[in-house]
Amino acid sequence: MDIKSQFLEIVRSVRPIEMESMDDSMFSTKYRLDANDIAYIFLLASEQIGFSVTEELIDFLEEHNSFRDVIGYIGSHAAGHR
Repeated sequence: MDIKSQFLEIVRSVRPIEMESMDDSMFSTKYRLDANDIAYIFLLASEQIGFSVTEELIDFLEEHNSFRDVIGYIGSHAAGHR
């Protein structure tokens, strides 16, 4: 399974949503992902996909928070996917 599919499966396991656009922000109110949902998504994703949740990631999310951006970041930082 590719990183995009893995990440979206994790998101949907936390909150069953359908992305309207991969360019939408994860923080968009239309997806109703609260802070606990986001934290749990990144915790699960870091364990299952193999990347670290770091200050660099948090800083990245301030300006680049679309589903596409996040998946790209994870792909470039995931163990075995570099």
